[in-house]
Amino acid sequence: LNNSKLSLLDISRKRVAIQDLIITLTENIGKSAYKIVSERLVLETL
Repeated sequence: LNNSKLSLLDISRKRVAIQDLIITLTENIGKSAYKIVSERLVLETL
């Protein structure tokens, strides 16, 4: 019984870790994409 509870806890922890990783990845991608777009807009307006 204890083993099954422990494995469920591990699975939920792994899911949270994966979600955190995805969130940080998408934030980083969004930031770099915003930089690229804003730089292009600046170059086009000059």
